Amino acid sequence: MGFTRRSGGNSEGAVTDQGEEGESDEEIAFMRRIQREVLRFCIDLLNYPLQDNEYKSVIISGLAVLGICDDDRWLNAEDYTSKYSAVAKLAQMMVVYKGYEQRQEEIKRKTEANERQGNGLTAEQIGEAARSYFHHIRRLTFQFITMAYDGRDPTPMQWIYKA
Repeated sequence: MGFTRRSGGNSEGAVTDQGEEGESDEEIAFMRRIQREVLRFCIDLLNYPLQDNEYKSVIISGLAVLGICDDDRWLNAEDYTSKYSAVAKLAQMMVVYKGYEQRQEEIKRKTEANERQGNGLTAEQIGEAARSYFHHIRRLTFQFITMAYDGRDPTPMQWIYKA
């Protein structure tokens, strides 16, 4: 999801914010597209409406499998809660990153429109005109991280909160 590390001192095989040393711009762009699609897929899994059968959800079914011990018994509740917590934390991090990406995409669209139309707006003015990170993250959070309301079908995250 765009996270990289930096090599300490040794430039051979170094990883920077731009990607691994020696990677072409095409390779970096390709990997970013893959990362965006993986993030979109994960968000779609988290946003899957449960309707009548929650076990059609990959996340709920996966959590059920994680609840089985090697000796064919179920994990104790206190041992299983950390698995729910990990899924919830990962979902929250993905929401923040998706909100970040959405704002950056909005700024890019506004910048391109500004150039096409010759409005002469500065980058700062375009950034101010774009919706905030808070707006994007709040919308995604209400969409599937918080409990369902207004007659919407629950999502896997809401099922986890109730379990």
